[in-house]
Amino acid sequence: MVEKIREQLPRTKRKEFTPRVELDRYDGRQGALLQLAGVKQGDRTSMELEVVGVRRSLGWLLVGLVLAIAYLVGFRDLVRPGDR
Repeated sequence: MVEKIREQLPRTKRKEFTPRVELDRYDGRQGALLQLAGVKQGDRTSMELEVVGVRRSLGWLLVGLVLAIAYLVGFRDLVRPGDR
């Protein structure tokens, strides 16, 4: 999964307002397309993307479980049957 576009060459000009790199899905996979106008033979172009794996983190699930257990333990006196 692409997180951010680090670099795109040639650099954008001040009057350009549309992004040169377009992130989209191609054949069910994420991809990037570098769009330039007026490129001549021999001109150099490049783009650098920051890519990370699509794997989901279990850390947030564990943090949520710990917070839920702490909440239940902290307020156990409100749900305990007894004298009211």
